[in-house]
Amino acid sequence: MKQPTSLKVIAWINILASVIGFCSVFYILWDGWRTLGYVVPEAIPYLIFVFVVSSLIFLSSIVMLEGKSWGRTLYIVIGCLSVVSDFIEGGYADKDAIRSLITLCIWGFFLYRPIINEYFKSSKIENV
Repeated sequence: MKQPTSLKVIAWINILASVIGFCSVFYILWDGWRTLGYVVPEAIPYLIFVFVVSSLIFLSSIVMLEGKSWGRTLYIVIGCLSVVSDFIEGGYADKDAIRSLITLCIWGFFLYRPIINEYFKSSKIENV
């Protein structure tokens, strides 16, 4: 079965966002070293977190494009953890938390539509 357009769009947007995440980590490291001569120690855990999340989103997007269903599950789990951390950090009135929840619901709707489910089932049969 042909890849659904919505899956391609979501996966490529996530790949682009992951590459931007990778670049921002390396830019922050380079800029901190260039201007200060060292990297601020408080920034290291944040940079590691951004790198790991970007890597997982990149992996899930590539796997979704290959037709494996666990890629979308991984992406939704990462999104749920992000929403939970946003609500813990900012509370229920935080605009970023509400925005990330709405975005996750929209992506989840498109990733679990019947045509996408059919695509993943057919690609599982073809890969065996």
